[in-house]
Amino acid sequence: LEMCRALTEKSVICDLVCTNDNSQADLDVPIGRWGLYQGVNARFFQKCHFPIRILDEFQFGLGFSRWLAMSARGYDVFHIHSLFSFLPSVAMRFARQNRIPYVIRPLGVLEKYSLGRSYFKKWVFLRTIDGGNLRRAGAMHLTSEREQM
Repeated sequence: LEMCRALTEKSVICDLVCTNDNSQADLDVPIGRWGLYQGVNARFFQKCHFPIRILDEFQFGLGFSRWLAMSARGYDVFHIHSLFSFLPSVAMRFARQNRIPYVIRPLGVLEKYSLGRSYFKKWVFLRTIDGGNLRRAGAMHLTSEREQM
């Protein structure tokens, strides 16, 4: 949110697209339409909840793929936060297929400690989905010294 607000102040059009997931409970926000959220133009998608933890952690967003296919070609660049979940992975693949440059902000998930947690799941994910996304990113937005190692 901070980055979107800062960009907007510099007259850069910045849209936030994400699920309504907020760890403990879903955000109480309009779903599937544009609106202002804490001063930022935002569109939220309903996070699907699953009883199986590994699926729930993947954070599927209902309608996101359809919106992406219909609307996202008009963007100049994607700034994608995190890895190992549905929205970032789908957004990176879409960007690659449509030659839209993208920046990845890993938010610490590529640090040694984080990679060691659920190692096998992340190893498979990097080998099958996000490895190619990482290699083809236009840039990485690293926010700590540990991420740069």
